[in-house]
Parts: sequence; structure tokens; C-alpha cells
Amino acid sequence: MKTARLQSSGTNWVEIAFSGILIVAFIRVVIFVIENGYLPQPFFYNSSDTFADWFNPSSWAHTYGAFDVFGSLYPPLSFVFLNIFSLRSCYAHGSIAANDAGDARSCDWVGIYAIILFYILNVFLVFICLYKTDRRTVLFRTIGIALGFPLLNAVERGNLTLVTFTCVILAFGRIVKSSMMRSAFAALAVNFKIYLILAILSLTIKRKWRWVEITLIFSVFVYAITFAFFGSGSPVQLLDNIFNYSGGVPSSPLDFWMAGSYNMMLSYLRHGDPLVVFALGSRLRDALLIVLPLAMTAGKVSIVVAIFAAALRPEVIPSFRLVNLGILIAEISSEAGGYTMALHTLFVFMEKWRGIGRKTAIVLCYIVAMPLEIPIQWVPPGVNYSFISDHNVIISYYVGLGFFLRPMTTILIGIALSMVTIREVWSDIRLQGWSERWRFRRDAPLLPWVRRPTPVALAGGRSEADR
Repeated sequence: MKTARLQSSGTNWVEIAFSGILIVAFIRVVIFVIENGYLPQPFFYNSSDTFADWFNPSSWAHTYGAFDVFGSLYPPLSFVFLNIFSLRSCYAHGSIAANDAGDARSCDWVGIYAIILFYILNVFLVFICLYKTDRRTVLFRTIGIALGFPLLNAVERGNLTLVTFTCVILAFGRIVKSSMMRSAFAALAVNFKIYLILAILSLTIKRKWRWVEITLIFSVFVYAITFAFFGSGSPVQLLDNIFNYSGGVPSSPLDFWMAGSYNMMLSYLRHGDPLVVFALGSRLRDALLIVLPLAMTAGKVSIVVAIFAAALRPEVIPSFRLVNLGILIAEISSEAGGYTMALHTLFVFMEKWRGIGRKTAIVLCYIVAMPLEIPIQWVPPGVNYSFISDHNVIISYYVGLGFFLRPMTTILIGIALSMVTIREVWSDIRLQGWSERWRFRRDAPLLPWVRRPTPVALAGGRSEADR
């Protein structure tokens, strides 16, 4: 009883403190916008580009060339969705002008309201999901996501991660009971963000073969229907755009201002502007080219080892963590933006406040959630149009520390949860050995001559991890 009270007290103290700081930081952002007319760092540097990730592709949803001209990385579902949640009359002239005060954003009220409503819906779903996980921490962790920088950045950019997040919560968040409905939402999520296929495949470790198979069939069905409806976005076009994008070199550091991984930074350091060498110094540049790939490899290897370990004892690892490991390895390996961190934050916040690994991951998510930045180099101020205030403003920006460290938190979270997974598997093996376990009674035999499990003394009901 004393241990339980201490654990509860620790959870309350740490998470109350972080959520309180987060509220203060959010109020600071609001005051800054009121006084200066634009969003402060770490939000996007171009004050005229607010909601652009929604309205730029929306313009292509009402015309031709989304894949062969615009070079979209989004599957056809994104354009079918934006075609519905936008006013066609606002896009009569094709693509929008990002710096024009009278552009589509000022006309398309449907898109603006859709962004706001999906944000509100996500906050509500996050609360329900976390309430079902742990009532003691639901308020603090909901604040951590709702006022956290990743989700707010998705709103500021108007990125379709907002819609993807809704689908992910409904597919994996213990809200929807119907297996078929969860498969449908997972299929939609994959058709918004392709890399989420790893989240689905990770559940093969839990031996949910039928669910994975049905979800993949639904995914192909959604893709085929939206491709036929939109008229473009074939697999060849989509893969070609992805390969061209991943093989490209950023034109400036601003291109990976809000990157969620080090891929674009490494590409720029290797092949970018030679002035970077003079700015950083050849030693620091060479050190980054060694340290960052090693860190990324360490994160990916630890996750792969953890997944292999989970395959040995799938019943002791919760499904949501396997889904999260799939998302984390996708984020580390891809060139996704910082707003995608909201996806893994949700599943980290479904973990119990227990042990060093879980606590480390949770604290890192709270730190990333802070809409704050630590300046290390100031940039001369300039004048730019701000969509939020609808007039020109004097903008003062700087190179921030989070610019370099934010992707590292994703790697560290992946390593922390991997270590927790490996330890849980090892503990279960040490406790039960390789004896036949009644918990495996519903599994198909791995080989024809393997006997079915029989009840043993250690057998129990379904564990939390079986869900």
C-alpha cells in the first residue's frame, strides 16, 4: 500500500508540474500572438504560410496534376477528402498564392472550420482514450497532447496529420469495440499516411492474423475506390514521387525547420550549401555526419530487437506499445514533420507511470510538447505578411536548440520503450521458462507436431497485454 501511494504521488507531482508548465507556455504563445501578430518559435518561420498544408493540396483536389505536376506524396484519399472539405469556388484559378492576403484561405471557410473541428474532435477522443487507460493521469496527459507543440503545429500547418490522428485513435485507442470498424479506420489512416502500414503489421506479433489481413484488404479497397474517384495517383506515380522526394537535397536549412527526423538534415549536411561547412566548421559537420546516423541506427536496431523479443512472448507486451514501436521506427526512418510526434505521444501516454524506461519516454513527450524554444543564434529581423493578424509584421527569429534536438527525442523514446519491452520479455521467460502456457491455447500450432497448451499452475486470466 505504501509503494502504491508513493507511485501515485510521484505521478501526480511530475505530471501536474509538466502540465502546469505547458499551460503557462501556451498562454505565453497566445499573449505573444496578440502583441506581435504572428506565432513565435518553434512554430513555422513563414508567418504568411499558416494552414498551407491544407489549402495547397486543396487547390490540386479541384484540378489536374496533383501527382505529375504537384508531385504529391499523399495517396488519392487525401485529395478526395479535401475535395469534400473545401469550397470548390475558392479554387477557380488552380494553385493558390501563399503570400496573397486574398488567397483561398480567406475564401474557403469550410477548410478553416474543418481544421478547428478536427482539432477539437481529436482532443475529445484523446481524453476518452486516456480515460480508459488511467483515470489518475487522464487530465495531465490530455493537456500534454491538446496544448502540446506537435498537435498545435499540425493545426498551424493545417496538416492532414490532424485527420490521420483521428483515424489512429479510433483504430488503436480502445474506443471503438467493433473489430471491423477498427480495421476500417486503420485502413483510412494508412491511406492518409503510408508509413502507418508498420503500425498495422506490428500486430502480427500479437498473432492477430485475421485483423491484419482484413485491414490490409480494406486499405487496398480504400485506395482503389479513391483512385478511381480522383482519377490519378497510381502506385507507380506515388512511388516515383516518394523516391524523388527522398532522394532530393533540401535547398536550405529552412526546409527541415520542423523535421521529425534527421534524414533531411543529414542530406543537407552531405550535399547542401558549402557555406554550411564554413558556418559549422568542418569538424562539427563531420562529427554530426557520424553521430546522427549512429543514433538513428541505434534507435532502429533497438526497436527491431524489441519486436523480435515480443514475438517470443507476445502475451506480455500490450498491443498499443507494438503499434507505437511500428510508428517510431517509421518516424525515425522517414522524413515526416514534427507534427507526427503527436502519434507516438498518444501511445506513450497510454503507458503506466512505472519503471525508468516508461517514465523516461513520458517525460520526453512532455518536454517535446512544450511550445518553447531556446535561442542559440539570432537572425536579423524582417518584414513579412502574417495571415493570423492579416497585416505585415516585423518578425524576429533565431536558430533554436530544438531545431537540432527534437528528432533525438523520438530516437530516445524508441530506445526507452524497446528496453522496457526486452526486459518484460526476459522477466517472463525467467519466470515461466519455455513451458507450455495456457495463455497460448487459442493460438494455431507453430508446427503440425507441436502439442496444444495445457493448463499449468501459473496460468491465469487474460493479462492487460493480451488486449
